[in-house]
Amino acid sequence: MSRLKDKLLLRECERGRADRALRLLDEGAQVNRLHGRGMTPLMVASYQGHRELVELLLARSADPNLTASDGASALFWACVRGHHELAMILIRAGADVTAARGDTADQRTYTVLHAAIGNGGSAALVEALVKAGAAIDDTRWGEDAIEHASRAARDDLVELLRQMERRSRTR
Repeated sequence: MSRLKDKLLLRECERGRADRALRLLDEGAQVNRLHGRGMTPLMVASYQGHRELVELLLARSADPNLTASDGASALFWACVRGHHELAMILIRAGADVTAARGDTADQRTYTVLHAAIGNGGSAALVEALVKAGAAIDDTRWGEDAIEHASRAARDDLVELLRQMERRSRTR
């Protein structure tokens, strides 16, 4: 019965039904279970952009640093889907800003910072990621964050990242 409740919790997180998710959690559904698709309820809620569910799951001890087999985390999905407010919530909850998704064997790993830049991330989100420890010079995607912002025609982020890089060098 517990596995059924866990599957139902994942479905309710996908559909944005916080009231039903809360009931399932109260009935014993596991908040941190990785499901067959390799995602936790928090990853699904982050992917779908359901703020109320993200907050509920975090309050119920959802681990923001669990990753799927490909390395994708709840923060990664919030960034890649453009849910910047959720990304900020996850950062405040201690999500690993150095996490990345992809194949490290071919050096094409998509970092959380690259995901934010490439998907319309706000300057505030990019700054929060870097301040929390995301590396501007991480080239696992084949280019660093400044090069990625430049290629994405995000001059605002290029300037911000250059300023942050200069500040970090003077410390």
